[in-house]
This record gives sequence, structure tokens and C-alpha cells, in this order.
Amino acid sequence: MPAPTTPTRHRPSFAAALRAAFLLLLACCHAPLRAEATPVPASADAWARGADMAFSRYLGREAMLLAGGPFQAKGSSLTNGRIDVDVAFHGQRGFVGISFRHQENGDYELFYLRPHKSRLPDAVQYTPNIGGNSHWQLYSAPDYIAAAELPHNRWVHLRVEFVDRRARIWIDDEAEPALDVDLKGDFG
Repeated sequence: MPAPTTPTRHRPSFAAALRAAFLLLLACCHAPLRAEATPVPASADAWARGADMAFSRYLGREAMLLAGGPFQAKGSSLTNGRIDVDVAFHGQRGFVGISFRHQENGDYELFYLRPHKSRLPDAVQYTPNIGGNSHWQLYSAPDYIAAAELPHNRWVHLRVEFVDRRARIWIDDEAEPALDVDLKGDFG
């Protein structure tokens, strides 16, 4: 995930890199057999604090600015379902992730985006977080990464659907998913 190292520059850890700032407008969760969405507003009382977050208007919408992560909607728990979010990338190096199937021991599944690698083969990646560790290096093969257009300074819609051992992510309402993977975590 981080760029190749150079001897004169410190590179942040994967966890530190995932805490880079990004904006989130709205998250909606859908159970697979129900058509209704459960919107989660961009307000402090709707989110469990695990991140530095602030609320303000951005690009014409009420938004949540995240300067660190992770964060989770209060009372949310999905084994199978769909997560929809609108994000805006500010143009600086950073990572935006959507995690799901969180376990009490800290394990979870994760799709994340590298907006600074827009259109490159590894702009989107899937990885499980198992035993407190991200395994992104083990999941950097073509089955787990994809190129995608990740524009800056405008709202981009993301949709993640996960059912049983399969998950897909769509970017900006494309007809086909950017990535379609067999999940590797044992969280279902």
C-alpha cells in the first residue's frame, strides 16, 4: 500500500495511513432481504467515536470530516448486506476504507481506496484484518486489487455489497463492480 520506501523519508505504517483524512456524507445500511435503507446522518450522536471527526458543510452538503479512524455507526451490525456512502477526496495522499463484519476481537473485512493512485492498477483493494493485523501485502494480487477513477473535489458514491463469502464494491454508480472478491475472513 505505501509507496516504495526511500532511505531519507519515513513512511507511515498501514494503520497510520488508513487514518488519513477524508469526508463522508451519509451511510445507509441495507439487510439483504429488506428493501428499506437505514440512513445514518452526519451528526455526532449517530457515530461511535473511534476517530477524530468534525461536522460541517463541504461541497454543498452536510458532511463528517474524518481525520483518523476507524469509526462505526452506533448500533450497526451486518453479517450480510449493503453499505452505501458518498465520499469526497481532498486531493492529498490518503486512504478511504469501508470495513464490515466487525468482530469483538477487532477482526473485520475491508475494501479501501487510494485516491492518490486513481486509475492505477491498485487504486482499490480488498483485505481482511485478522488477529489485529492487516494482510494487505498478501492480498495485493489481481484478484484483490483494481484500477478505478477516483476524482478529487467532488462527491463520489461507493456501494459495498457482501453476502456469505462474496463481496463487491461499486464506485460512482458504475454498472459493473470495480472489485468482486471471495472473502477470506471467517466472520460470516
